[in-house]
Amino acid sequence: MAKRIKSAAHLSMVRGLPCMISRADYYSHSTGRSQAHHLLRPSTNIPREGMKTSDFEVIPLCAYHHMILHSKYGTEKLFFEHYGMKENAGQLY
Repeated sequence: MAKRIKSAAHLSMVRGLPCMISRADYYSHSTGRSQAHHLLRPSTNIPREGMKTSDFEVIPLCAYHHMILHSKYGTEKLFFEHYGMKENAGQLY
């Protein structure tokens, strides 16, 4: 099994970016820094069951959007489609 690539510096940089959803003209429900969401289906399109993706396979989401992605939508496909984005918007970011 391939080892997960970690990068604290990259995660810190991503957390400094605006929320991917809020900057697309949707209201942000959160103040403060973005959170780095590890893609559930990375650009390789192969899900990593039981293991987070590489720290380079992340997108910035405010706390609110990060929470509802997991609690309300469950999949990135449904989450991005709700906001009128392509289901692979995370991989294209």
